Amino acid sequence: MHAPTPPQRDALAPGLERKHLLVASPTGTGKTLAAFLPIFSRLAQRRDDDELFPRTYALYISPLRALGYDVEHNLRRPLRAMGLLERPNSERAQKRRGRLREHFVRTGVRTGDTPQQERRLMLARPPHILVTTPESLAVMLGMESYRRTLRTLETVVIDEVHAIAGNKRGSQLALL
Repeated sequence: MHAPTPPQRDALAPGLERKHLLVASPTGTGKTLAAFLPIFSRLAQRRDDDELFPRTYALYISPLRALGYDVEHNLRRPLRAMGLLERPNSERAQKRRGRLREHFVRTGVRTGDTPQQERRLMLARPPHILVTTPESLAVMLGMESYRRTLRTLETVVIDEVHAIAGNKRGSQLALL
């Protein structure tokens, strides 16, 4: 196991306390993982408390589709290391008190390229961590079905905010 980088170490406590946080650090220093470590910790605690429900807890907004897909893919390694990654055909969901609990964290990507079938599945069984772009978020918020899905959000991560802050995409995201 690797030691956390300074941005990861500095972001963990405020992230666990659910404080607003801006992580500014050079490329390759683990900013994205710094944002996700507290999320992973909270999801692991929910799982351990048997309170991990099929709903979206965290939203990751990327300025680029390709970056979003890369981030979603890269989340799997730490999720796997923490024992939180869903394994195909092995999820043991339990029904207790009429509610479905889950044992593994699911991630999903919703962009303009996401096939309609995947979008329907995402609404039926929302990912715990949803990765999207500002434009796709605008489309989602225009639909009641997605607004219901996003009502359970606890954390929003905006990556590479400098890439959109000073243009119309940043203004659109601020309005959203």
